[in-house]
Amino acid sequence: YLMLNSTDKTSCIRGLWCLSKQCLHDTVIVDNLTAILSAIDRIWKTQQSPAVKYELLELIDRLSSQVETEMSAGVENWAPIVYISLVHSAPKIRGRALALGRKLTAVMSECEGLTRQFTDDLNKIILDKMRRLYDSNEQ
Repeated sequence: YLMLNSTDKTSCIRGLWCLSKQCLHDTVIVDNLTAILSAIDRIWKTQQSPAVKYELLELIDRLSSQVETEMSAGVENWAPIVYISLVHSAPKIRGRALALGRKLTAVMSECEGLTRQFTDDLNKIILDKMRRLYDSNEQ
């Protein structure tokens, strides 16, 4: 719960890392999934560090593997993190997002609300980031 209130980058990274690596029982994760997803969303919006972004993707991967059904139900909350990360300036983050996107394509494509959100993000965020990546030859 430190992640929910912390603005410190190091605390966020450690909290994300612990959640993505610790062996927690499914019921513990399911009981706290709403709080975890809230923390992921808040951290995504407030922390700009590549290390934090990478750990967010690691945690999403872990959660989607361990509690797939529950994560599928909240796909609108975490899927934008994955597809926006596909055009991140850090190659490590782009690679992790690509692997996660390939793994979760079926889950993300089943959500109709995500299509509208993706279209908005594509116009507002992704196209601009792609333009910058290609302008700087970082593709």
